Amino acid sequence: MDYSKGQASTKHCDGSELRMSPADLLFVMDVANTIRTDQSGYYNVPPPPTANHDGRPLCVRPQDVLLSPRVSGFARSSSRQPPTSSPSPLTSQPSAISPRAAPLGRPLTPQPSACTERPQVATPSLPASRSSRHPVALPDDADPHFKIEIRVQGHIGLRMTLDRIMVDTPLNQTIVCKVDGADVVMDNEIRGKEVWTQRAHFPGDSSRATPRRSPKDPKSGFTVGHLLTILVKKQYIHWNNFEPTRKGFVELRDLIGPAAGSMKHVRVHWESEYAVAIRRRRIKEGIWCYFLELEIRIG
Repeated sequence: MDYSKGQASTKHCDGSELRMSPADLLFVMDVANTIRTDQSGYYNVPPPPTANHDGRPLCVRPQDVLLSPRVSGFARSSSRQPPTSSPSPLTSQPSAISPRAAPLGRPLTPQPSACTERPQVATPSLPASRSSRHPVALPDDADPHFKIEIRVQGHIGLRMTLDRIMVDTPLNQTIVCKVDGADVVMDNEIRGKEVWTQRAHFPGDSSRATPRRSPKDPKSGFTVGHLLTILVKKQYIHWNNFEPTRKGFVELRDLIGPAAGSMKHVRVHWESEYAVAIRRRRIKEGIWCYFLELEIRIG
């Protein structure tokens, strides 16, 4: 090196000549040493330039150090551009990033470019729509092990319409045609010549349901259809005599109680009732009373 004019002269690794003052050279080496690693110990840039036995660098490349406006004296004699790495997407692993990406004194972090897919921010989900199905609470003494689901063409729920209760025969033919398994005989479950039944109980009732006996008229076998005919007719009579009923409509809170929530004042019609199952409760030793499990469907 020639120190006669206060300039340090060395060679690039690619053979091009680099000139800088001793002060600039010391500044470059100091910067290269401070930005070598990040807080986690990973290299942000290649290791500092190698030095010979007297501590003077043999090779100093522009990409080895942070280029700052305060660093002057760089003069490239070659038009060859140093290789730079493109910004990497945000990942959990450290990636090699060009020193030009961060200002002096700040840690090097990946900077997303226009080509880099930005992380998608999860938007809050919309509130769930109000449930259109509201079950009527069962009595506390309902048998949890007995339940005959009422299915119409495979779907649970028999809608309470007038054509299913305005009959004088023991068996409603509309129910027989609509309900799956309506012809199943129940003589093994309901023995004797009578069957005990009751209406469903609503929170708006002033009194609890009273069990009543009904004769088992058919001699060929008492079926699910026969039992449904009795229960549906009993439920319709109760709806018409229900105290909160006004012109055929009842507020939802009188049918399901506090579970109605903000929909407590919604008025529902008789045909909003669906029978979803036949249930029973013990009234005496060996005697069961059968009733409908109901569901109020709105919309």
